[in-house]
Amino acid sequence: MATAEPWELQPYEGAGPLHFGMSRDQVIELLGQPEVVIHRGPTLIEAHGDVQPGYDRAGRLVMVQTAGSALTWHGIILTGRPVKEVGQDLADAGVQYQPDDEGGIAPALGIELYAPDDEHYWPTRVQGVLVKSHEYEAVHSGS
Repeated sequence: MATAEPWELQPYEGAGPLHFGMSRDQVIELLGQPEVVIHRGPTLIEAHGDVQPGYDRAGRLVMVQTAGSALTWHGIILTGRPVKEVGQDLADAGVQYQPDDEGGIAPALGIELYAPDDEHYWPTRVQGVLVKSHEYEAVHSGS
């Protein structure tokens, strides 16, 4: 991410300085020019190092995916830790956490944890987090 400090998750609002509804130009002001386009539609997703913002057709930020960056929520470190520990910490905080084959989801927080099963990275650690807006979820529900 753009800073060494962990970014705080704001459920369904954004992460760190990135807030859903920002324009692509505002995100580029914060993160610099994107390195590559990852996906074009219906959500445009670009890579800025290990931060991957996604935009709707109007060019407004609707999701942020991190790939290894430090992300926290109310003192819980969501990334770089065993996925089972993160899930337990969320459950202890009263957040419903649903493990799945790729990591897990916490619907109340609007996040999906990506923790691939990798025998060389045992125990399975959260390597990325998808932070979603309500708009992104509406377009991508069922996918």
